[in-house]
Amino acid sequence: MSTIIDLSTAIYNDMFHYPDDIDVAVESNNFGYFNITNISMCVHTGTHIDTPLHCINGKPSAENIDLNRYIGKAYCIEILYSDSYREIDFPKDFDFNTIKGYDILLIRTSWDKNINTGEYYNNFPYLSESFVRKIIELNIKTIGIDSPSVDSIDSINTNFIHNILFTNDICIVEGLVNLDKVANKDFFFSAAPLKINGSDGSPTRAYAIL
Repeated sequence: MSTIIDLSTAIYNDMFHYPDDIDVAVESNNFGYFNITNISMCVHTGTHIDTPLHCINGKPSAENIDLNRYIGKAYCIEILYSDSYREIDFPKDFDFNTIKGYDILLIRTSWDKNINTGEYYNNFPYLSESFVRKIIELNIKTIGIDSPSVDSIDSINTNFIHNILFTNDICIVEGLVNLDKVANKDFFFSAAPLKINGSDGSPTRAYAIL
């Protein structure tokens, strides 16, 4: 029997977000015979996908991106962050045969333990240039991580790592949770975006099927 693992954080009123983004507002109203919930938020808050349009004009947006980018055969590796060094790279003895042939690669750093705290968007782990260059060689189509960004907080304005990935048509899923449940495993993964016209990203209900 298959097991579904939820890899998404909840969306809730006043949830933590990037300092410059709009506040998250989730408002539920009762009208006697039915309930209606209204949501206002940045599409890059919580568990979300980035399309290449996030950094490169003219690239596909959320409503017309190929859904195959965010759905497929996946593997999750564990590269835990260090308090003294948060730039994520492959260990020197890493066996790359482990991840060959997969469409989607997820990286567990364990940073998601901070997801509902103000620490989550401060000094989080991020991907190194050498890491993403290797991803390009392996023909990975999408990468996902349990931190809010593949770029460091210091390079958030230049999006250096984002641009390397997007230039090579590699898509991104950020803000994942519960990757400890799929670490060092292969599985079917889905993080399809909402069909938002012209949007460079989207909240997503990411999950794994083991």
